[in-house]
Amino acid sequence: IRADGHEIAIHGYDHSLHDIPGQVRRCAGILSATGKVARLMRPPGGYLRAGDWAWLVRHQYVPVLWSFDTGDSMISGGKWKHGPVDYSGVGAGDIVLMHDDNRVCVEALDSMFEVMAGKGLRSVAVSRLLRL
Repeated sequence: IRADGHEIAIHGYDHSLHDIPGQVRRCAGILSATGKVARLMRPPGGYLRAGDWAWLVRHQYVPVLWSFDTGDSMISGGKWKHGPVDYSGVGAGDIVLMHDDNRVCVEALDSMFEVMAGKGLRSVAVSRLLRL
């Protein structure tokens, strides 16, 4: 994944907000067994309790949220009631939330990238966007 230019980050082990430090340590341990290190952490649901946020920062992890939600998880779950996603709202510096484990995300990429290209935007790794 990294060899193809993708950034590796931690999202949690079981996609819950239970024991964020334990989940991060578990994921970091798995990654370290492959010789990889991840310093970015996007919490499930985009929520962190203050203590978890402080723990991440104290242990040199960078919490990452998003500024544009494509709704792909809601669409694939049949819960989206808003019609087609309007990608015209994506702007410079946005962190776009998409899930690569469902077909909706894959099907939406061309449309989103077309809108971005029309605005002179391109995608970059989160660490580059945040200048880490």
